[in-house]
Amino acid sequence: MTILKTGILIEGNFFKGCKGEWITKECGCKKVSIYINGCGKRNCPKCGIHKTNLSALNHFDRILNTKYNQFQFMELTVPKKIRYKFEGLIGAKLWAVCLRDMFSWMKENLGTEWAYQRSHPAGDDGSEFHPHANFIFVTKIRGKLPVEEIRKKWAKIIEYKGEVDIHVNYLNRRLTGKIFEKIRYIERPFPNWNWRGTWGKWYGTIPELPEKEEKKDAGVCPYCGQEYEYRQQTSNEMEATIQEVEKLRKRYEKYKPPEWAKISR
Repeated sequence: MTILKTGILIEGNFFKGCKGEWITKECGCKKVSIYINGCGKRNCPKCGIHKTNLSALNHFDRILNTKYNQFQFMELTVPKKIRYKFEGLIGAKLWAVCLRDMFSWMKENLGTEWAYQRSHPAGDDGSEFHPHANFIFVTKIRGKLPVEEIRKKWAKIIEYKGEVDIHVNYLNRRLTGKIFEKIRYIERPFPNWNWRGTWGKWYGTIPELPEKEEKKDAGVCPYCGQEYEYRQQTSNEMEATIQEVEKLRKRYEKYKPPEWAKISR
């Protein structure tokens, strides 16, 4: 029987901007492996990519686990003159209110049953604050959405007397690859941006995830090939492992997350 030591998390600077964790696994064959974990933050240049993939897969499964055949993707932008209103913590709270009001209008006027939204703090180049909201949703409207009506409502909500830019796309559920890429684009991280408005949120009746067989995989020993089994370390084991990792950590600094590099001694 193989044994997995758990609970050993030691911070280490893998590269600028990321603080990771070191995890040890000890097998019944007496061999120890060290695994490198990342900080797990969305604004991390490396870990954010891993977080993006996980959340994109989650939302993709939810969306396709519905009865609808067509999905709408909508981007709501903010004119440069009033972007300052949404800066900082207070601005992010105001942004959340605007999005909530927008969904309420969509539910009443477009028949939107549910919607997922994630906002971006900047454009593709990430050079300046440029908040915009990305919605994935379904409606009871057949055909094209009333874009001009949506445009006017969004301008009213953000209190802008002028024309605002919005972009709408439609995708059939048969185009699963394009749907996933669109979701992944929406979920992409923005390194070095800490704007609170980037949090994702479901509105309305949240689609359920499809049923999947739960499996707690602890991995396989790289030496004997047997599967690890979880158990909690004793305090003495934990202290011994911490000392061991401290001796080895400098040797493994070249490995960076989210590669989740497997290193054995």
